[in-house]
Amino acid sequence: MKDFLKKVFFFDHPAQGVFAGFTLLLAAIWIVPALIFIKGDFPRFTVFNQICLAGLLIAVIFVLIVWIRFYFCHPQPKKVPWNAPGRLVLYAVGLLSVLLSGWIFLYFLRSGGSEEFSLAGAAVLVFLIWVLWVPLFLFPGNWKIILVRGVCLSASIGCILFAANILRVLLSEYLFLINLADDYFPAEFTNYALLYPAAFGSVLLWILSYLLTARMYAELAQIPIRKIFCRATVTILCLWAGVYLISLGMAYAARSRTDRTMAELEKHFGQKLSLDALYAAYSRNRLVDEKFWQQVKSCIEQVYPEKAISLEEWIADVPDGFYPESTLRQFRPVFERSEARKKLAQMMNRRLPAKKWTILSGGDPTCLAFFELNWCRTVCRWELWKVRFALADGKLPDAYAAMERMKRVTDYLGNRTCSLLTTLVMVSCERYRMRGFELLLASGKVPDEVLNRWKAELEQDEKAVPGIHFDTVYAEAVFLANWTNSLAYGRTPPPKTDDSPRNSDFHLPGKKSPGIYGLRYLYPPLWYYCTLDCSHMMRLFKVRNFGDIVFKKEMPGFLCHHLLPPTQSAELKIAVLTAWYHAMQALIGVELEKRRTGKYPDALKNPPIDPFTGKTMIYRKGMLTLNDPVWIGGTEKFDSKAKRQVPGVEIVSAGPNRKNDIGARLIFKKATAIDGPDGRDGPDGQKRGKQSGERNAK
Repeated sequence: MKDFLKKVFFFDHPAQGVFAGFTLLLAAIWIVPALIFIKGDFPRFTVFNQICLAGLLIAVIFVLIVWIRFYFCHPQPKKVPWNAPGRLVLYAVGLLSVLLSGWIFLYFLRSGGSEEFSLAGAAVLVFLIWVLWVPLFLFPGNWKIILVRGVCLSASIGCILFAANILRVLLSEYLFLINLADDYFPAEFTNYALLYPAAFGSVLLWILSYLLTARMYAELAQIPIRKIFCRATVTILCLWAGVYLISLGMAYAARSRTDRTMAELEKHFGQKLSLDALYAAYSRNRLVDEKFWQQVKSCIEQVYPEKAISLEEWIADVPDGFYPESTLRQFRPVFERSEARKKLAQMMNRRLPAKKWTILSGGDPTCLAFFELNWCRTVCRWELWKVRFALADGKLPDAYAAMERMKRVTDYLGNRTCSLLTTLVMVSCERYRMRGFELLLASGKVPDEVLNRWKAELEQDEKAVPGIHFDTVYAEAVFLANWTNSLAYGRTPPPKTDDSPRNSDFHLPGKKSPGIYGLRYLYPPLWYYCTLDCSHMMRLFKVRNFGDIVFKKEMPGFLCHHLLPPTQSAELKIAVLTAWYHAMQALIGVELEKRRTGKYPDALKNPPIDPFTGKTMIYRKGMLTLNDPVWIGGTEKFDSKAKRQVPGVEIVSAGPNRKNDIGARLIFKKATAIDGPDGRDGPDGQKRGKQSGERNAK
């Protein structure tokens, strides 16, 4: 056992031992993460990962043992005078380490970085300098080779940290869409053009410093340099090369699987996974008219100029709220006198054209500027107000025209949808159209033939939902495919235009971000892992709706955990459309039956199916509880918790939150004034109710 330990720790050959330990440390730092990436367990802390990290710890302990034995048990050279060249270099290096550490600490402290980060960075730098220059303290007579080796080793570590910082900032901007470069690091620390020179330069410097380290230990031990490469060192280098070649072959195989996955996805969707193909699908059978959308933007800016939010804006944005008659009398003239709203209504009296896409930054999930989505929502809010005012005046044709304009907006959003965001805005706009149907039904003035036409129209809308869902899945697959493609091959943001957002730094304007695909040969295990992760993520999109995407939190993979979570609730949000269409069709049927029989049914003969539960929807008749926002003025503006009890019928679905809050209702009572907490009119309903009761008693 004693002889075995002597061989393991190189008791008889300390120089070969310390160089073998140096080689082992470098190999362990490279191989341990490689095994974790190849196993595919990153970033989970599995048993396999713990074993790998334990092996790294053992390697560090072994290196410390052979390192201490060589430096502190090796015969010391004769004493060197204090003013010898080696001593002077030693003093200069010590002073440089102190000044450099202090500069880094003060820089990060003044630039807004955390104090803990500054202290940690300075401590690591001091530690590295101390470890790299310890031989100079103990062997100042060999200062020339030690100095050259230390400079190369320090430069290689600096290049690695420099390249790693650029990659960290680049990945953060891709994943979280925030610009870390301008906040914490100077421009020269995050210059993307220096990524490749720093990365490849670090490799060359590592090789040079490794050979210089062999030369240094050979001179310190006064042995030929070829003897420093003992059998253990050669074995470690062969193992290192073996892991490199195996991971390189696995990366090529994973790349082939990814290409097959992308081909299968394109066959599944029937078109290529590219922004050009998505744009062609979006603008299919529609004229692209950028001037139209610029006019829409101009009209909305005329109504909502850049100033503090006014009373009109508060009310106009909540057309389904309940207001006192005095507030409505104050708001309506201002609303109807708006020339911009009148012009916008005229523009919406035809099929909406497609909008020219504005690319903000090539390939990431928000690379397209969907400015018109907010405009579409605003238009639907205003049209619902027009329905309310038209019904108050008994002008059904005006109400029908407003409903048609809302339908054109939702048709624009749902016709070959181009993103999940577009689909979700469509759901929001359909909510206003459903409220318009409710108001028209409650008026009791809509002819039977119009009700039947609406019912048939809603039936067609319901049939279109699966296609919209499928198109949305395709759009998200395109964005993710372009995201990974731009991360791999780089992107050049377009020049800033009038449509660019004010906070343009959010999308890296003017900064050419490099692709990281060119670094694949530097670390093939990471290339294998990223390629496999990308293939796994894209394979999940070989479905027709988001509900079929099987994603588990414990699933390994980095991209899946950062890019897929926003899609997890998409199925439920899109199912809201189906629930509304089911409920509104059934509610129209209830109104038609009431006109035939003279009363509303106590129960539905063929109740619609709830898409959230698979069971029948709930039908209620009698006093309904409404949770629509109630205008209270003042600072609060609205009381979203106010509840109103009104007579009517409703058909509701459980909804995505299982609160029975998605559906359609028909209110018997005229719903233009506010009801207080006890059901009486006005925000001070209790007081008004008391006065009304006194008058009735008299």
